Amino acid sequence: MGIDAEMFVRTREPITDEQIKQWNYQLGLIFGHDKFWIWSAVDTIGDRRAVQRVDIYEQDGPDIIPEDGETFLQLSPATRYYGEGYERGDLAFLITLAEWCETVIPGAEVWYGGDSSGVEAKPFDMARRRALFEYLCSEHGHGYFTRGWLSAHEYGRPHCDFCDVPMTRFGAGGNFASYICHGCGKETETKDAGKTWRESRRVGGGEGSP
Repeated sequence: MGIDAEMFVRTREPITDEQIKQWNYQLGLIFGHDKFWIWSAVDTIGDRRAVQRVDIYEQDGPDIIPEDGETFLQLSPATRYYGEGYERGDLAFLITLAEWCETVIPGAEVWYGGDSSGVEAKPFDMARRRALFEYLCSEHGHGYFTRGWLSAHEYGRPHCDFCDVPMTRFGAGGNFASYICHGCGKETETKDAGKTWRESRRVGGGEGSP
């Protein structure tokens, strides 16, 4: 099971329910509602919104409790966690979401972490965001997708001629293996232990493309 990204805001400024309602709409309008975990109440599970007030921040570690006069607002980004050694989530979105928090929420102090595997929340200030973005742009920035089982396979590793890079494995089992090029989106797969390969998704994408 993967590690999902988590983010919350600490503030000492008064926050009204009307502000939170407006911010939820604005988040969906700016980023797209599908960038967040959002649902209405189902059975015993209550509503979940892009941003909501919480009494404490629960994590895979010690809970974080507000100090006197503090308000906690939890965000619900629908992406995996991104960090050194787990270079998986949409860091560009997470950084921009933190920027939104600091721009819109009065007195916002942004914290960022994961929902499992002991990844505890830490302050996500400008210096931390910059350091993580520089790591993203380094040769190690996508190490999760190029190391271990996600790289090579006994059937060989296909090469993307469009981007001129080795492709990354994202599926395997029995005589089956599938690969993707993260640069252009091309996918290829084998169902006969590498004897033949079939392109399952061609290069393409973008609004208006054929």
